[in-house]
Amino acid sequence: MTNKLSNWLTRNAKGWLVLLMLAVFFLFNLVIMPSGQKWLGGTTDEVGSIDLTFGAPAELLFEKVAAYGEHGRAVYRIFALTADLAYPIVYSIFFGLAITYFFRRAFPTGSWYQRLNLVPFAAAFFDILENLGIACLLSTYPQQITWLAYLTIVMNVFKWIFAGGSVVLVFVGMAAALVTSRKKK
Repeated sequence: MTNKLSNWLTRNAKGWLVLLMLAVFFLFNLVIMPSGQKWLGGTTDEVGSIDLTFGAPAELLFEKVAAYGEHGRAVYRIFALTADLAYPIVYSIFFGLAITYFFRRAFPTGSWYQRLNLVPFAAAFFDILENLGIACLLSTYPQQITWLAYLTIVMNVFKWIFAGGSVVLVFVGMAAALVTSRKKK
């Protein structure tokens, strides 16, 4: 499965598609995700979104869930199961294509470096699991399922590690491709 995904990225990492996915990525970051948080009636602005935390203690998750109120919890749950499930798909495809595009220009074909294009999909995997955990925490309120909160926190930490790694890989690929192109000249 991972070979098929990596090969798909390799076949489709064309400049125009990377730019198109960059535009969709920015659409999500600048319009869809902020709008979704506004639908909560300002509660995430005041309390903060669970999935934007990094390794928060379980007690803080329960405090946030309570602070959203009934309407905020219902809307957040819908958002977590719709747009916030689509977002990891969008960013993983964008980062996977961008890493592939730049690494193909910087490193030898067939080298293990080329498989780093799968890192964004690890971020997406943990992000989706985190969103499912958040939806469950919101749905089971006022019950506080501690093991679920801790599992959600673990998914959150792994998501951020792999998401940060994806960003770093894009910049490493850009720099390496630039160095490689200058050496060729």
